[in-house]
Formats: sequence, C-alpha cells, structure tokens
Amino acid sequence: MRLLQLIVIFQTTSLIVSITVDPVYGYDNQDCLNGIHPCKHLHFVFENGTKYINNSEIVLVDGIHNVAKEIKLFYHTNVTLKSVTSAIINCNKSNAGFTVAYTNLFKLERIQVTNCGLLHNGTTVISNETHFQYLKNLEVHIAFCFIYSQAIYINNCSFINNNGIGIALYNTNKTINIIDSVFTSNSNYRSFVPHLRDLFISGGGIYIEYTTCYGLESYSCVSHLNYNQNTNISIRNCSFNSNTADSRYSNPIP
Repeated sequence: MRLLQLIVIFQTTSLIVSITVDPVYGYDNQDCLNGIHPCKHLHFVFENGTKYINNSEIVLVDGIHNVAKEIKLFYHTNVTLKSVTSAIINCNKSNAGFTVAYTNLFKLERIQVTNCGLLHNGTTVISNETHFQYLKNLEVHIAFCFIYSQAIYINNCSFINNNGIGIALYNTNKTINIIDSVFTSNSNYRSFVPHLRDLFISGGGIYIEYTTCYGLESYSCVSHLNYNQNTNISIRNCSFNSNTADSRYSNPIP
C-alpha cells in the first residue's frame, strides 16, 4: 500500500486598492477612500488615507488638480499615482509640492506637474566666510522630492514651469527609471538671504545626490541600505529644455 502525500501551498497576494480623484464631481469623505465614489482633492487622499495607500493606485481624472500645500508620502509600499490619460497637477506657484520619503516602489504615470516648488533644506551649507560661522543650509525648491526611497518609476510625465527643480533624488536605492518624460523651464526661483546679500537660484530638470549619513537635515539616516552601491538609475527618451539655475545671479548684490 502506497501513501500519497499531497502538499498544498497557499500564496497570498496583496490586492491593489483603487482610489479615484475628481476635482469636479468628487467628494472628500471616508467612502471615497474605500472606492465607493471619487475623492475631490489629492491632499485629502494622502492626509486621510494612510491605511489605504499601501498597495494602492490613485487615479486622477483628466483635468486640472490644484495643490496648495505639501503632499507627503512617508513609509509606504507600492503606490501608483497616475491619470486616466492626461491629468495636470498645478501648484499655482505656491510653496507646494510632493515629498516621497522612506517609500518602497512608487510609480508616477501620465501626469503633468506645473507651477510647483516646495521649499526644502538642501545639503549646501551657507556660512559667513569672515567669521567662519555656520548660518544655515541653502534652501531649494523642488516639485517632486524623493528621499531615502527605493524603486521609483516615472513614465510619460511632464515637469513644466516649476519653481526650482522638477525631480530631486536624494539617496535613492534600487531601480530608478525615468522614461518618456519632458522637463521644460524648471528654473529661476530666487531666494534672498539678506545678511549675506546673495541671491541663490535653484533650478533644473533632474537633480541626483548621495549624501553622507545625516547629510539631509531633518531626515533620519537609513544606514543599513547601501544606497550608493545598489542603485541603477536609467533616464531614457526624455527631453530637457530651458532648465537652469542662472549663474548670473550668484554674485553678491551691490
């Protein structure tokens, strides 16, 4: 008599939650986070849908989505922000933008980002050369800022007329793909430091930097991830036009 042994393996997969944002017909409440009807504002989803955002797909209906504050995505996994075909995120030249930190797998698809530029502390230190005194970190404006995040995919997006830098990647890890995207006129945000009598301008399509541990002010170091040795950054089929930090304004003002 032979004994037949049957082994059954159950594999669990995470379901992708779909949240729609419609600035015209949406309504912000708990039901929209459950996918029963569209939400109205993008910031409402990120501020109130924390437990829904992991393994989620946030879909922007075509049209203009106004953003007037910082939108944060911290400590999340597998988040896609995309449009149906061509949505526009417009920050209306306010101090607004996106900060994605300590997040694993983020996708941005078919979205135009314009007039954004959230203020961040950069890694450049401003000091008083006469008295050798530390004053502050140079502040820069960034539309989409990625910090200590992994696996970032940006596809068919446009970053146009943003105040400062379109995309900044600080200490990003694993695969970073930016493909079929456009970067135009991300530049010339002037920030004045009166006591130094200098005018600093941040600008550019894409900015990439790897810092020492704790090189980023206000962000805790993730030292166990070897960022600068385990990263593959690919920028393909992208166009860059008129992205600049104008050096004419780097001299002291008389």
